[in-house]
Amino acid sequence: MIANAMVDIWIAEGVKPVLKYEDDLNILRYPIPDGTFIDGQYRYAYDRDEILHRIAPLRVPWHPEKGDPYFSSTTTFIGMLWDLDNRRVSLPEQKRKKFLRRVSDFIHNFQRGQCQLRDVERIHGSLCYISFIYRAGRSRLPSLSNFAASFLGDEFI
Repeated sequence: MIANAMVDIWIAEGVKPVLKYEDDLNILRYPIPDGTFIDGQYRYAYDRDEILHRIAPLRVPWHPEKGDPYFSSTTTFIGMLWDLDNRRVSLPEQKRKKFLRRVSDFIHNFQRGQCQLRDVERIHGSLCYISFIYRAGRSRLPSLSNFAASFLGDEFI
């Protein structure tokens, strides 16, 4: 609820777009439309200190390291690394390894044995998440969805 109040205040104060998913916040900004530059840099309507000042009455504890990536052309949001200048999205290396390990473990643990529905649902959810980035994997998802459906609600079938 506090994060929602922050977003509402920022939007009312003209700080937008504000992206929020659960407890993950990211604020984007655009150069001021007058087109002037200061020291070879664009001018903006707000910076990190200004957005924090606008929500100061809420007394939200803000980690000192939070906020600097908000106005960078590369930022991590919803677990993905966004490179706005190059219009690319990727998985941070640590997250890529986590999902690769999850897939390897699934294959190793259940290659010749039975698995439970929750194991299938977990790997399916992981693959759906990363298919936004690794598009070639999308064609494999229907067979995994069908496999999960074959359990017919019985998680041990």
